[in-house]
Amino acid sequence: MEKKPWFKTVFRGYLLDFQIPETEEQTVLGQPANLRNLDVKKICDQLARAHVKATYIHAKDNQGNCYYNTGVGHKHKGIGDRDIVAEFIEELHKRDIIALLYVQMSRDRRSWQYEEHRARLSDGTPFLRRDATSLLPSKGDYPICCLNGPHREYIIAILKELTANYDMEGFWLDNWEGLKLPCYCEYCKAKFREDTGLEIPEKPDWKSLSWRTYYEWRKKLNTEITREVIEAIKSIKPHVSVTRNGAGFGFGVDMEGCCDCDDYVSSEFHSFTGFGNLSQQCEMERAMSGGKSFEVEIWRFFMASARGVQRGYQVKPLDMYRLEMFSVLAHGGIIQFYDQINLDGTLEPRVIELLEKVYSEVMIREEWLVDAKPIEFAALYWSKYTNDYHGGNDKYLNYLASFDGAYYSMMEEHIPFNIVMDRQLTTQSLSDYKVLVMPNAVCLSDEQAEAIRKYVKEGGGLVATYRTSLANLFGSPRKDFALSDVFHANYIEPLTYRYSYIKIEREHPVTKGIYMELPMTMWKALQLKVMPFRDVEVVGKIVYPYRGFQMGNPPLELTRYPAILVSRFGKGRVVYFSGEVDSVYAQYGHPDYKRLLANAIRWAAATRAPVEVDAPATVEIVVSKQTKENRLIIHLVNYTSVSAPWAKGRVAQETIPIHNIKVRAKKMRDRSVGRVYFAPENKEMTYVEKESYIEVEVPRLEVHGMIVIE
Repeated sequence: MEKKPWFKTVFRGYLLDFQIPETEEQTVLGQPANLRNLDVKKICDQLARAHVKATYIHAKDNQGNCYYNTGVGHKHKGIGDRDIVAEFIEELHKRDIIALLYVQMSRDRRSWQYEEHRARLSDGTPFLRRDATSLLPSKGDYPICCLNGPHREYIIAILKELTANYDMEGFWLDNWEGLKLPCYCEYCKAKFREDTGLEIPEKPDWKSLSWRTYYEWRKKLNTEITREVIEAIKSIKPHVSVTRNGAGFGFGVDMEGCCDCDDYVSSEFHSFTGFGNLSQQCEMERAMSGGKSFEVEIWRFFMASARGVQRGYQVKPLDMYRLEMFSVLAHGGIIQFYDQINLDGTLEPRVIELLEKVYSEVMIREEWLVDAKPIEFAALYWSKYTNDYHGGNDKYLNYLASFDGAYYSMMEEHIPFNIVMDRQLTTQSLSDYKVLVMPNAVCLSDEQAEAIRKYVKEGGGLVATYRTSLANLFGSPRKDFALSDVFHANYIEPLTYRYSYIKIEREHPVTKGIYMELPMTMWKALQLKVMPFRDVEVVGKIVYPYRGFQMGNPPLELTRYPAILVSRFGKGRVVYFSGEVDSVYAQYGHPDYKRLLANAIRWAAATRAPVEVDAPATVEIVVSKQTKENRLIIHLVNYTSVSAPWAKGRVAQETIPIHNIKVRAKKMRDRSVGRVYFAPENKEMTYVEKESYIEVEVPRLEVHGMIVIE
């Protein structure tokens, strides 16, 4: 039987970050010699005691220093004659720990010293981000090398040297910044001129053809470079795994094409621990990879601030580690715990103590993680083209807020869903889902529109908002919706008010639970004037505000323009909102907007979800299945300790248990259920069987638990 790649079965990873400049290069005088107490055996013993199963060790850092005997790069003087990479690989393998190598790609001080290696701004100056705070004792330089020039040859030589000479299981290639920014070095300008006959535009202008040409060219070039770099490794040792930090995120990246190069997808979690942020990143990675394994880096650092993401050196509380790691596991991801070595080459004992505790809890959950796949019910469409070509200067308000609003609405309402991207926007891929949700997906190709049309006609549900399908893939506006026949409406023009209302006109499953007498505010959110077809049902209309009023502009004039349309297209059900109800929820959090979206999704699906949960919004539900074991697994992740939704900059200081969570789950097969239990405790659960569903109650949920139905 062929052995599975390590990343299919291992969930407990660890990255030991060095990033330590040589002592004589420090700008602060008087610091002791670094790495003086580096004890590889002791560190590997600590990792084994903490139940680590895969470890990334530094082969080349962002200073440009190598930690092995190299004939290509600069060896770190702090380690003297030692080969730290060889020592770590040997000691990790003795303890049955997977050995992986970290290589810094484009942030490289030593390579940056060569003029021809530097990424450059439009005026020709080298790309060097620097902390300008005058009181800092040392500089926060961030030099970037271009991977389209000679620096790529240098990196490939490093990777070939390591692959040929060391018995590692894989690589983690960090910082592809040299691909994710517009670069104006001579190599990039010459390549663009050769391929297109054009010059690189001096500044981004998403409406200009020249900038669009450059951006699409850059995506293709970046994919080519990614393939070339990874092939350099695979040509020597095909079995060695390769992944890149950041995967498909960032400027100029073909989210799906670049991820196809990776064996699994990896990224750092650089957001607030608040409800939904980590969940969204996990689902984005899964969608980008097309279902491959994915990994999320959980930092040892304490990162929480009302001012934005901050890297605090303080160690996180145990409950915060548990919450973050269990959330990654619930989505089927690999945990990569990020730790930083002390200056003298030792590990912080407190970190290892906490890691041992939480990884012992991870370990006993892995039985329900291997080969688990998400169930298909609702598909939430992420449109990179809309984000790129329609977002403009304020990408959040113009697109991301709509996506976030739909995401959090579904998450808080416990609707099982997966993110889908362009590659899944085909009739065949969508056929696995009961409903497709398109939050303000402005940019859509004719081919994609036809796939959606066919999907709905054959019985799929559709919920779309605002300007969905009003532009082609690259943002050029259409005169009418590409999906006008599906929406049962023609586009007229935008509403002239940035403040209007929705008045619910009649009772319908979509408007269930909405107070009908008071119009719903659309504050600083546009609505569109559309002309409904005769056979469509208008359940809500647009209301104009009182003009000239300075304190809230109350509703005044009921218009003839629809705000909510419900219809049937072929065998499928369709709900179209002419305004940004999703964006409004993302910005203001009022539950009516969430309720509207959730009602629309459930009605358009035309069937009950495979799992229904009665729990607070702060309990995340993730549903997966293990086909071989014939298991349905319902993960429950309790975010209540981070406070209510929308509270940013908060941390999990303690666990607040939730009691009496009621769950209805569809049986995986027609015959009676074999067993229902709560994992990882393997505690039998009492359940009631009703037709194709079972009903069960969870008496108490701490941070994470799983209802397992066999």
